Amino acid sequence: MKGWLVYSLVAVLVWGVWGFLTKWSVDRLGSLPAYFLFSLGSIVVPLALLPATKIPAVSGPFWVALGAGLLGGIGTLLLARAFATGRGNVVIPITAQYVLVSVLLTTFFHHEPLPVRKLIGIGFSIAAIVLLSME
Repeated sequence: MKGWLVYSLVAVLVWGVWGFLTKWSVDRLGSLPAYFLFSLGSIVVPLALLPATKIPAVSGPFWVALGAGLLGGIGTLLLARAFATGRGNVVIPITAQYVLVSVLLTTFFHHEPLPVRKLIGIGFSIAAIVLLSME
């Protein structure tokens, strides 16, 4: 099995448990206290990797990476707010459709191909959002 596939599948497993634990925490603590604790917990991994990491010079890629982290934090805050009033089995699959945005941006800016098969997948993802949002 290719390395990228192993990493991808383990990430799916980790994020799946993360989504469940996020909803569980928001239900018991409220969205803002839970978000604060999520943020503290997310600092542990980069701090553990710091000794082996060469921090890049402040340049364009530095700011892009920092911006990605900021957007991730904002997205997690919005997810926590959604969990505060929504059901996990609806919020999780809808918010997981962020991949649609990533696929379209990657296709446009990195000029990666978007064959018909992937377009059909995007159509199914959009249908999933519609179906999941109906209560």
